[in-house]
Amino acid sequence: MFDRFTFPARRVILFARSGLTQHGGARIDSDALLWGLLREAPELVEALLGAESPDALRQAIVTDRGDAEKLPPQSDAPLARDAYKALSLAEEEARRLGSKSVGLVHLLLGLLADRDGSASRRLTVAAAVMEQARALARDPALLALDDRAERSDLGNLFSG
Repeated sequence: MFDRFTFPARRVILFARSGLTQHGGARIDSDALLWGLLREAPELVEALLGAESPDALRQAIVTDRGDAEKLPPQSDAPLARDAYKALSLAEEEARRLGSKSVGLVHLLLGLLADRDGSASRRLTVAAAVMEQARALARDPALLALDDRAERSDLGNLFSG
């Protein structure tokens, strides 16, 4: 599934998984993906939401995890249904916009498109911003976020 994902988009998933060891949870859900996206590219969400602080949104996700049991560092973290759906919708958005790869903007679009997902509900303005988000997906400066990361051994983590 992840072979079309850019390195930064893959890193969002890694951050989502590491968030489970820090803040609790047994499965990567769409909130965990949003937390990972906020860690990787806070400026992307800030561009979409304007005054909404990415830090405040990230903190709200952590707070809502409450006393959830933290995932042990070496444990597998399966995808929850809403995360899988959001990632599939991100792939659809990339195709729809004519992109060969799935990048950070597409991940945001996938999270917004799944209206039943926890991240979409968290982004309460989802219905109002979907077209705005699609417009952002054409912004070269935001698309360049996927090109800024240095390649490392993590690049092959999700291949194949």
